[in-house]
Amino acid sequence: MNVGAYWYAEALTEKDIKNEAQLCLNVISDKKLEYPIFYNIEQKDILVKGKTFSSNTAINFCSFLEVNKKFCGIISSKKYLDAYFNDKVKTYYSIWVAQYNNECTYKGKYGMWQHSSKGSVSGISGNVDLDISYQNFPEIIKKAHLNGF
Repeated sequence: MNVGAYWYAEALTEKDIKNEAQLCLNVISDKKLEYPIFYNIEQKDILVKGKTFSSNTAINFCSFLEVNKKFCGIISSKKYLDAYFNDKVKTYYSIWVAQYNNECTYKGKYGMWQHSSKGSVSGISGNVDLDISYQNFPEIIKKAHLNGF
């Protein structure tokens, strides 16, 4: 099974963003990940600081991981992607759109779509998220020698 990582953003200062990125890197340092490390920015305390802060949070976290040869992307809801992130973030980084709907209506480029939180998987009790990947991340990541490859 191909694996990636997911990190929930909580940092509210530049220093905290760097510390959060370092902690994430420490956690995944010995892993080979075929999928990106996605930074989930949906924390209200971050978003209320506005588009510039939310965008800089994404850039600072992902840039730190990229310097360390990690493939990083952003996951957020369609609503938040539209309102709180600038075009630089939405075009440079791989985007994973969370939108529980029959179709993804996000207008920007995206590599993954989380379309439900009510899926089921044999052996797991309770609901699981359902996602569709539109990019061959394992091939991209291995070819670029990222994420431990």
